[in-house]
Amino acid sequence: MTSSLHPDMPDLQKAFDFTDEDLQANHNSWITEQQKAKALTRASDYAWLARAGWALFGILVLATLISKLPFAVMISCLIVNIPLTFEGFVLRRRTITNLNRTQIKIVEGYSVLYFNKFKHYSLFHWRWRNPETHGSARCFLEIQGSDGVKFNITIPQYHALRDLQPYKVFYLPAGKHILSIEPLF
Repeated sequence: MTSSLHPDMPDLQKAFDFTDEDLQANHNSWITEQQKAKALTRASDYAWLARAGWALFGILVLATLISKLPFAVMISCLIVNIPLTFEGFVLRRRTITNLNRTQIKIVEGYSVLYFNKFKHYSLFHWRWRNPETHGSARCFLEIQGSDGVKFNITIPQYHALRDLQPYKVFYLPAGKHILSIEPLF
């Protein structure tokens, strides 16, 4: 399945969804068509949020006109929607620019894994959210010595990585989208 001798490589390939061909292309500063498609999909992740916000704004405009809601409700929704829409367009544009220029960044160093540490209230007690007990915990990968390069990762990716293991990460700078990752011996 994989040409790497490292025992963690199959788990990393499954969690980060890349193949040996993707990794080889990234070593040669190329991005495969499958990686381009995944990066564009990830860049469009905020599009649904902007669409939902504008739909809510349309509903509030109708409600304001029909049932005479306060005008401030409609304006506050508009104030929230404009930055969300702008951020989505900017992130997508940067990703497309990186893909067109084939801008791959490489960072290597020791990994530092952590997750959000805010408390979650259940019916019976407060508890820390973490990947083992809560499915919506936010996980992060930071590479030591990389001037604070930090990646948002999913829970399966969190479990596939090893803390303080040296890795080489190939990523797109816009949105810090990880293309592939390999452990260093």
